[in-house]
Amino acid sequence: MKTFFLISCLAFLITISGCKKSSAVIEVPKDVQMARMKADFSWLNGTDWVLKDYAANPLPAKLKNTLTLKFKKQSDTSYQISGRSFVNWYGGAFNLDEEKGLVVNKEHLVTTEMAGPPESMKAEETYYQHLQKASYFKIEGNELWLYIGSNTNAAEEVMYFTKK
Repeated sequence: MKTFFLISCLAFLITISGCKKSSAVIEVPKDVQMARMKADFSWLNGTDWVLKDYAANPLPAKLKNTLTLKFKKQSDTSYQISGRSFVNWYGGAFNLDEEKGLVVNKEHLVTTEMAGPPESMKAEETYYQHLQKASYFKIEGNELWLYIGSNTNAAEEVMYFTKK
C-alpha cells in the first residue's frame, strides 16, 4: 500500500510538472520528505547546479539556464549556499531541521547590489523570495527540485535545477 501511494505521488508530480498553470499544489507527505532529504543531504556537498525553470510560472527563455546554485557543507545539518543569480551574486545558509524540514536562513541571505535589465531584476527578486520559502528538496539523477511554500505538505512552486 505504501509503495502504491509513493508511485501515485510520483505520477502526480510528473503530470503536474508538464502543466503550465499559474499555480500548482504538489502534495509531498512529511515522512517521505524527511527520509528522502536526510538520505540526499550529504550528497549536496560540493555540487553546482543551474536553474532550468519553474513548474508553475516558467522563466522567460533568455533567463533559463543562467542562474547557479552551489552547496558547501558547514556541518551535518547545514550548508553554505552561493551562486550567480540573474544579475547579482548571492550567498546564504541552507539547513535541514527535523521539525521544520528544509530551512533557508532569511537573515543570512546576502546579495551584491548591481542593477540590471528590469526583467532580470524581477526574476532575481522572485528567485530570492522562492529560495527563502523552500521547504523540501529532492534529487533525481542530475536534477535537483526545490519545493517552495510554507506548508511542508504541499508546494506552491517547484524550481528545477540540473547538475553543472
